[in-house]
Amino acid sequence: MKNITLLSVVVMALTLFSCKKKEENKEADKKGAAATKSGKNDMATKPVKPAKPGEAAKVTPKTPVGPTKLPDFKIPSMWGGECTPKDYLGKPSIVEVWAMSCPHCRHQAKYLEELAEKLDFTKYAIVSIHARGGDKLKDKIGEHFKNKKIQVCLDSGAFIKSLRALPKEYQVRGIPHLFMVNAKGEITEVLRGARKADLLKTKLEAMK
Repeated sequence: MKNITLLSVVVMALTLFSCKKKEENKEADKKGAAATKSGKNDMATKPVKPAKPGEAAKVTPKTPVGPTKLPDFKIPSMWGGECTPKDYLGKPSIVEVWAMSCPHCRHQAKYLEELAEKLDFTKYAIVSIHARGGDKLKDKIGEHFKNKKIQVCLDSGAFIKSLRALPKEYQVRGIPHLFMVNAKGEITEVLRGARKADLLKTKLEAMK
């Protein structure tokens, strides 16, 4: 009889303990849900541990590209003489790299011709560098450029190779590739793909 009574007491104690534990778990769940809803989650607000005790976690910022100029060049001009950086230094300019075999490049040639009709070339410059073939392609390239205010350069491939020395942000990955260059000869922006005359005019006029 005593054994039965003792067993009953133990069962009741375990039942009460289990019920109490369930209530505590329910209360904890309610608090967790309320914290998540209000955005006050302890895990979310805990700071990230530093890399070493007593030191702040180190973050390496991206190094900005400083003032960058195009490589020097001397390339035969379609109009006679040579193309050099003097063709654009001192003026906000577009320096284009292209190839006649590229359909988008041929569209760009048309847009540059349209732009040339709207620009004051005492203030701005356009230099279009055909990337390969040299003066052997002069006649075919001449079918796309008529305005002699656009300096058209007949490169044999040397200039395009020299551009590999530029920071990655400026390197030629596809054509047409347009460098926007300020009056100091520094690259301010790169445009990839054909761009219409009005957009190019706006960008030139915004440069100093």
